[in-house]
Amino acid sequence: MERRRGIFGEGQKKQPLLCITEGDYAKGGHGERCLLIGSVSGDILKWFDRRLVAKIQVHSSALYAITKLKNGHGYVTASKDGDVKVLTSKFNQTASYSLRSQRPQPGLPACHALDCNHSSTKILLGARGGEIFEICLSTGSSMGLIESHFQGQLHGFALNPSNPDEYVTVGDDCLVCI
Repeated sequence: MERRRGIFGEGQKKQPLLCITEGDYAKGGHGERCLLIGSVSGDILKWFDRRLVAKIQVHSSALYAITKLKNGHGYVTASKDGDVKVLTSKFNQTASYSLRSQRPQPGLPACHALDCNHSSTKILLGARGGEIFEICLSTGSSMGLIESHFQGQLHGFALNPSNPDEYVTVGDDCLVCI
């Protein structure tokens, strides 16, 4: 790896860069791929080599996670306020979801991680509070997969003796999670 300073260009404000994914090949370029970087302003910054070539407004709060759909037909982004957006390759929004509307609702809805399956039919979202949700892109249905603790430390863990798929945890956040 090499460290090289990016060139934002005139009139562009330098800002913290929070996440990254590989974009499409450059048209008329030398076969180089662009990089798509999520920023603290909620924009996707599109880079070729070291130069910022486009700024696409996507979210109204910091863009914490971005991934390319495995089928190559777009991207999924997630923000500090828990909003998730599905975008085409041209960055047009096709769907949106909110972690704040999930049940159980995450303790801290900021989405810090996301990924999609190999067929690009489902996405996994990781909230700051440690909860993980799955969203089916074709139906919009969702489900919570794991609920965790979001403050301090985990202090206790026990398996259910009659059901090996069930366990209980306790922690600094004063919660008992089953």
